[in-house]
Amino acid sequence: MNLKEIDAKVKDIYTIDYKAFSKNNSDNISSILLFKDYIFRLKTWKDTLNIEYIPFGKFLNLDRNNLLIDINPEWNNEMMPYSEFCSHLNDQLNISLPQGRIQNSLFIYLFVYWEIYKSHPLIMKIMQENPKLSHPYEGIVKIFRNDYIYVMEGINISGVTMRNSSMNLKLPSIEDSFLEYIDLECKLIGNDGIPNQEKVNELWQKFQSL
Repeated sequence: MNLKEIDAKVKDIYTIDYKAFSKNNSDNISSILLFKDYIFRLKTWKDTLNIEYIPFGKFLNLDRNNLLIDINPEWNNEMMPYSEFCSHLNDQLNISLPQGRIQNSLFIYLFVYWEIYKSHPLIMKIMQENPKLSHPYEGIVKIFRNDYIYVMEGINISGVTMRNSSMNLKLPSIEDSFLEYIDLECKLIGNDGIPNQEKVNELWQKFQSL
């Protein structure tokens, strides 16, 4: 894989919002909803590809989240190993990604490679034949502008442990203005403060009427 392509995509993210590479802790409701929406997108892709979705459990497995190798296993040989990717960003681009229990870098890695491959005829054909599909990693990377994903006896965002049983949620939009509206309207008070699908749809209708 051409390193210039990787560097260009990383710089695109940095230009849009450099905070995506930092450890942020705003505890936003929208961050939790973006993760749930990501799981919805991931499941939708897996269903389309006739591949079983395996719940994430207490850790995030790279291969289970890497749709590119689901689409074409041979691409795995073309992709820079994840650890080398993180070292490359640090050594060559002077971008130090949060490590340890923080999982942001895993999704930045997947986002960058999806951006590189998304114009490949195979992916374009799948998306043209299945209009319900969308960029799987676009929303989850938006989390990192405000919050981070970390492992602490489970997958946590904004101090809330994600449960597989509550992942059936689709955001009607991941536009920044709508996400900001969600955070203005909703406050995190334990699990009770997290909107369900009905509440999210209601927020979307109110937002559109503004």
